[in-house]
Amino acid sequence: MTVTDLQLWTVDEYRRMTETGILNPDGRVELIDGQIILISAKNPPHAATN
Repeated sequence: MTVTDLQLWTVDEYRRMTETGILNPDGRVELIDGQIILISAKNPPHAATN
């Protein structure tokens, strides 16, 4: 069995990653409960309602 540690990120760390170019500010990612999550692309009906 392999045990993997999970690195949880703070809001400040997430913002610094964006400021330093590690994360693209226009990228499709979100910080949720300390994890950086890829967001699905908006489909046309969803995009129209936003």
